[in-house]
Amino acid sequence: MAPCDFYLFGKLHLAMKGNRYADVDAIQKATTAILNAIPTNDLKKSFDNLLERAKRCIQAEGDYFE
Repeated sequence: MAPCDFYLFGKLHLAMKGNRYADVDAIQKATTAILNAIPTNDLKKSFDNLLERAKRCIQAEGDYFE
């Protein structure tokens, strides 16, 4: 249910897919640039969506839901 699972990892994956990096430092720089480019409103929306998913989990009381 974490925003990383539902939002950030997807953003990183799409932006980094197909690229090769020389070393860990290059990966860190690319990752930081991608994350810094994400608009604040998009991050806020991902956290709002997290809240809605959490509410559905609480309401489902352990039952499966979509």
